[in-house]
Amino acid sequence: MYVFLPFISISQVLDTNGIHKYLSNSDAVYLKNQVFARIKIKHGRPIIEESNHEEVFFTKSNPYFNTSKVIYFTGKFEELKDVNSYTTVYRKHLNSNNSDLGENSENGEIAENIVTKVKNFQYKDETSNGIFYDDLKSCRFSLVNLQANAVATTDYMLKVNEPELLNKFYFSNGNPVLKSEYQISFPKTVGLKWRVFNTTNFKFSESEKDGIVTYKWSMSNIDKVKYSLAENDELPRSYFLPHIIVRITNYIGKAGDSIPVLSNPKQFYKWGFNLLSQMEKKDNNELKNFTLKLIENSKSDSAKARVIFQWVQKNIDYIAFESGWTGFIPDCDINVFNKKYGDCKGMANLIVSMLRFAGLNAHHVWLGTRDLPYKFEEVPAPNSCNHMIASVELNGQFVFLDATNKYVPFGFPTGFTQGKEAMIEISPDLFKIVKVPIVPSRLNLYSDTTTLYIDSSGLVSGHSLIQMHGLQRSNFTYNYLELNSKDYFKLFSKCVEKGNEKMSVSNLFIDDPLVQSDVLKAQYDFTLPDYLRVNGNETYLNLNLAKVYNNLIIDTIHRFTDKPFSFLTNYEFVTKFKTPNNIEAVILPTNSNFEDEKFRYSVKYERLGNDVLMKTSIEVNQLYLMRRDFSKWNKMIKQLSSAYKTNLILKKQL
Repeated sequence: MYVFLPFISISQVLDTNGIHKYLSNSDAVYLKNQVFARIKIKHGRPIIEESNHEEVFFTKSNPYFNTSKVIYFTGKFEELKDVNSYTTVYRKHLNSNNSDLGENSENGEIAENIVTKVKNFQYKDETSNGIFYDDLKSCRFSLVNLQANAVATTDYMLKVNEPELLNKFYFSNGNPVLKSEYQISFPKTVGLKWRVFNTTNFKFSESEKDGIVTYKWSMSNIDKVKYSLAENDELPRSYFLPHIIVRITNYIGKAGDSIPVLSNPKQFYKWGFNLLSQMEKKDNNELKNFTLKLIENSKSDSAKARVIFQWVQKNIDYIAFESGWTGFIPDCDINVFNKKYGDCKGMANLIVSMLRFAGLNAHHVWLGTRDLPYKFEEVPAPNSCNHMIASVELNGQFVFLDATNKYVPFGFPTGFTQGKEAMIEISPDLFKIVKVPIVPSRLNLYSDTTTLYIDSSGLVSGHSLIQMHGLQRSNFTYNYLELNSKDYFKLFSKCVEKGNEKMSVSNLFIDDPLVQSDVLKAQYDFTLPDYLRVNGNETYLNLNLAKVYNNLIIDTIHRFTDKPFSFLTNYEFVTKFKTPNNIEAVILPTNSNFEDEKFRYSVKYERLGNDVLMKTSIEVNQLYLMRRDFSKWNKMIKQLSSAYKTNLILKKQL
């Protein structure tokens, strides 16, 4: 059944077929989500004009909906024009009988609706997610007069001046959508390729008129995406929301020749390498002399690469700074060296230059972080690439170097690049695409060896030695140094989270986290007040002081995305309990374990004379916990969490 909404005047209507099934569980329904793009050849180059249109129907007054709107654009590459937004309130509320939204007057005419226009549009420069841009701008405004049965309409034009920078289009942003459409028109002299992600439920049509080809993709009645309220680590929307990426592959130039744009990974590499060649050229003999002095005591290529990488980590601050083409072109090496800061491209370029001064085979590397799901063969375009790092060839292997993480060990790729494709610069015409290795869990070992005591007053105390390797080391260092606390021991207690919230640390000796090493060690004494439970002549003591993954149950009803992990992990806890002399008997808990190739744990107890030894190991060997493995994971976590609750039973002498 069609329900028609009078829109501003009697002659204008909105088709809301299918809206009723969304009214009970959605605050807002997108009636239309549309982009109409046009490619034109201007001054011998393609430009793109995008007309954006959306209509949002609100089912409730005071909806739980983000009413603030923001449109981003760059001053260098994009122009924003003709922003217009208004809300139409319909006089009669929608009822359960699917009646029309218009209210009939006595003479049978449709009653007048209330239209309120947005008047306050704020244009500003943007900083976002730790990135400073001096050319990213925004237009911000708030939807007005929202109530039940109101429709907010927004229109704007975006002009894109670079053919490589076509925007992707999302058919859905998570809310229900009745009609979503992306249309692009272009001259026959322009070549296009496209790919739709996360859905096959779309319609495609192609037409041609007067030498202009039009492609149209549409989807209807898109359900609301059920984000989990219990999880805060959902994958980025490009992993699951339906969207399309269109790219210009070539066009006919003024001379009648075919000019390539982004037809394949080779063309994308040429585009990226061309940007490298546009770097500012400056005398860098000062940097060369500094590098040679820095490595003068290094005896091997690996030692040279290590000292260079660690110097950049320690002395160059990462500031993501994008201004026009410098969002794509690296800053030159001597600038970054002298300023002591740079973005990922500037830092990568500095490392590559220093490695080459040291006589090493170094390369620039383009890649997309784990925020992007695309492969270069699928999307040979800037949409697939948001990061640059360096690499060096050592013993026939590419070693990836990303100094934007100050604490990652030399030779370890950062967690957010592992498993991703890397496009490695070889020469102006040659490149290689390889996968960034995933660091095995055994190299990311977190080891905790603890000796536990009970004094005559019943106070639990102990001594621990912690050793952190690989990405466990860098993760701990980041958390430790980023915590803002004047209480040194309280800060460390928060990092290790052992026993209960009353844990108190003393006699702490910790390696300097800023001094790069293969392992970070910490030794400390601690007390755990009110940790024992006593019942008559029985005392209960839980040796599971650090409960890693405790109760980390996946919400299989509401969560629909895979669960990402920062890196593969391996934990080993060894706790030795020194039994007091007044204890006559100790009853051990039952051992527990779960084995799977993707994740496992083991908790074992054994006697050592009068003492007790508990060994716990936990290992996760997947960067992503797949939805098909949620039930198996939950089974393991339930067993592990139950094992964490078990106690030694200490019986005192009567």
